[in-house]
Amino acid sequence: MKPSRRHTSGRGGRQRPPIIETPAALDDLLVLDLSDDGGIYCAKLLADLGADVIRVEPPSGDRCETVRPSWRASPARAASASSTSTRTSEASRLTGAASAGARSSRGCFERVDVVIDGFRPSEAARLGLAREDLRHINPHIVRTSITAFGQTGPHADWVGTDLIAQAMSGVMVLNGLPEDPPVRLPLGQAYHLASLHAALGTLAAVLRRDATREGAEIDISMQDSLALTTAQVANLNLYTRLGQAPHRAAGRVTRVVNADGTLDSGAGSTWKASDGWVQAWQQRRALDDHTWRRSLAWLIELGEAADLPDPMYSDPQVRAASAAHIREVVRLAIERHPKETARRASMGGATTMGRPTPAPSSTTSTPRS
Repeated sequence: MKPSRRHTSGRGGRQRPPIIETPAALDDLLVLDLSDDGGIYCAKLLADLGADVIRVEPPSGDRCETVRPSWRASPARAASASSTSTRTSEASRLTGAASAGARSSRGCFERVDVVIDGFRPSEAARLGLAREDLRHINPHIVRTSITAFGQTGPHADWVGTDLIAQAMSGVMVLNGLPEDPPVRLPLGQAYHLASLHAALGTLAAVLRRDATREGAEIDISMQDSLALTTAQVANLNLYTRLGQAPHRAAGRVTRVVNADGTLDSGAGSTWKASDGWVQAWQQRRALDDHTWRRSLAWLIELGEAADLPDPMYSDPQVRAASAAHIREVVRLAIERHPKETARRASMGGATTMGRPTPAPSSTTSTPRS
């Protein structure tokens, strides 16, 4: 499809330069959405890029459209969780029970490009929607399956929700304070991360299909999707290089830097300022002389340097060995001053400092460039 040009008139009838309207990236893509909570965000992302999404829902309606985003929300569908988690473009809707709806939609498979579902292997086989079945109906179709544990492996037919995926990914064990029980991440993080990976895989499969005319099967596991987050949060270097099992650090992340496996003084922490919270991060750079001098000058200016002006801290090895003490001096300095002080320190290059941690209400009202 070629871009179209639309002319508009300015004041006094003067002709403005034409506005070139280009088609959306996926405006020629037809998607059949048979998914549950785990796939609605994937369908929404494809719709945002211009795809035409057909969603199949049971006679009682989509459960996601009854979930309110907050306790203040209107019960109307427009104010449901679906309004922010599902598609932003208008989608057609077919009504039917889960299995009956899928079977009644089989005629759609002949003309759709992508089908998104949440069927476990045994379910897909029972409904006649396994990859082999779809290949006979439409050899060019891309099937994106989003389940708790994927289409293969010992847990493939296990029923799983966001909570189960979080628990079995390990991320709950690392979330919260050390004395807390495992803490669940809020708002369906397993669903959202799986949908993000699914959308990316689907786009790659569509590109490949356009080049080869071959369909594909994208297999997304919610557990695997969250396990990637667990690996980052846990910093697996601690295990692979030091043999230390990941543990909660109450908001801090320790980093391995030296060839001999010793740890640097870097730790990201959320610390309380006099008027709010600050995310402070001591990077590996904080051990170099240039950054150390800037950080020390900031602490001296505040009158919070304690014993850090001592010449012995000019030695990076001493600073590394005194990491805990340096962090405590920085923490006390932040605690006694407003968070704007830490922001100015960050902008000035004292990278042991960080940025204020705003409340959600402040974040949503902050202008974006």
